[in-house]
Amino acid sequence: MRDQNQFGVEPHINLVGEVATVTDTNEALFWVRREQHPDAVVVRAGGELDAFTVDQLTKQLREAEDAVTPAAPVLLDLTGITYLSSAGVATLVIHTQRCTELNSRLCVIANQPAVLRPIALTGADNNINVAPTLEKAMARNENDTVAHEQTPQ
Repeated sequence: MRDQNQFGVEPHINLVGEVATVTDTNEALFWVRREQHPDAVVVRAGGELDAFTVDQLTKQLREAEDAVTPAAPVLLDLTGITYLSSAGVATLVIHTQRCTELNSRLCVIANQPAVLRPIALTGADNNINVAPTLEKAMARNENDTVAHEQTPQ
């Protein structure tokens, strides 16, 4: 059994390639981790994404954006999110724009109403690229890469 913090919650593990770092966030309702893949950076989050937890996601997204090789995407897996506030939606829009500026793209992976409904109700679905699964997001990336390579310069 892993060590637990004062709230009885296990420390969160952020995976980056072969390296794992453990941080104790003292947050029982939200977790986030980042994984480096050869063709993308994947950020996974779960729990409640709101004004109190959005800074944790922002930190991981900034690190992912700094680590990604353009035009590889940052894939944000939110299938573990149970609540998405307007602060969370705003963060998704900001990082979608930042990835575009870095010649990358942010793709949100979600298939549950707790995430899709706030995105649609705010109109952010016009700006945020959403895929229902990580596999579909990766396939979309491969298709975008092939199309980009075939475009005459």
